[in-house]
Amino acid sequence: MPHIIVHYSKELSGRIDMPALVDDLHADLASRDTVTLAQIKTRAIAIEHSKAGGMDKPNEMICITLKLLSGRSDALKEEMGHGLLTCAKSYTDKLDSPCAVTVELIHLDQHYYQ
Repeated sequence: MPHIIVHYSKELSGRIDMPALVDDLHADLASRDTVTLAQIKTRAIAIEHSKAGGMDKPNEMICITLKLLSGRSDALKEEMGHGLLTCAKSYTDKLDSPCAVTVELIHLDQHYYQ
């Protein structure tokens, strides 16, 4: 069961439709993997205090973490990460101010996952 965790600057609340972004990320991952929508766990968490970029002006950020069990090829993991990045950027590209978007893939240890 993959996990998608989205941490975002609280200033983006109301500027980006976070429930829609969560739905789109969830669906995007399901379209690229052998798991079903029901198996993916996706959540978004607003960050109260954050800083991205220089000190001259505040910039918002979206940091997406994708946690996966082993068994997927490097090519599939790259496709998954790129898909999530593209999906998130489709939201941030509409903003009138800069927003940093990152995706990180993390391996889940099967031994501790139930």
